[in-house]
Amino acid sequence: MLPTLPLSSPEFVQSLALSGLEPILRDWRYPLGIGALYLAAVTVINPTRGKPTSSKLSGPLFTAAVFLHNLSLCIFSAWVFLGTAPIYARNLFREPSIETWCDVNGSFWAESLGYFTWVFYLSKYWEILDTVVLLAKGKKSSLLQSYHHFGAIVCMHINFYTSSTAVTFFVLFNSFIHTLMYAYFSLMTIGIRPPGKKYLTRMQISQFLVGMTSALSFLVFEAMKPGSCLRDPKWNRRAILVNVAYLIPLTYLFVDFFVRTYYGRATSQQPKKTVSGSTKSRKSVGVEHLKEE
Repeated sequence: MLPTLPLSSPEFVQSLALSGLEPILRDWRYPLGIGALYLAAVTVINPTRGKPTSSKLSGPLFTAAVFLHNLSLCIFSAWVFLGTAPIYARNLFREPSIETWCDVNGSFWAESLGYFTWVFYLSKYWEILDTVVLLAKGKKSSLLQSYHHFGAIVCMHINFYTSSTAVTFFVLFNSFIHTLMYAYFSLMTIGIRPPGKKYLTRMQISQFLVGMTSALSFLVFEAMKPGSCLRDPKWNRRAILVNVAYLIPLTYLFVDFFVRTYYGRATSQQPKKTVSGSTKSRKSVGVEHLKEE
């Protein structure tokens, strides 16, 4: 028999919006299977370097669809952040303790985090459309983007089904960054080029480092005082380690992208000709590939 991940409050899941998906997605083979299909499709469809693709979508309808996609994810991410961050901050302000930091009694999970972890998990499937948009434009999906989306699906599945409250930092930080990021994408789609792409990348890298440190603090506090931080030590510990194992390579890929884009060799900053004969610098090209983040 295949192992099933524990869920502390089965009744809670039944009350969730879109709960009809829950019995399907509970099986760990589905996120892994969907993720594997995603990686396989990207590998097959990705344009070959140096060979122009013949299929590029464009036009007002395509632009409108991409704009709505980005704007919807911006609004969704803001909703998730506002539905979790104020409650967590309130709890810490009222009772500043390790137990509150870790939500060991499950009050934050029951009031807010559990529900928003579920919908945030579902959004990781939705975000695959970022890659679809990139490929539809005839651009290549990088290892960074493919790994990012695949790993986020797997980690959010584990976080939800183990009721791992260390996901607090995944949900809070990621929803905040995604609010800014998809707002940026929305403006870019309609021809507005706001400054700050470099700072968005820095914020992405910072959220991984702070998120890993915060999640690992759960293991430290639990080791110092057993029962003070992990509600289900066996599964919560595994969830944290899987998330950290995912974030270490992801952080490296983001740092590599950041260095190559902004601190590459001086020659790479020189304008280069495009197919149409116009020139673009490496930084302007990097803007077009912001979806890698």
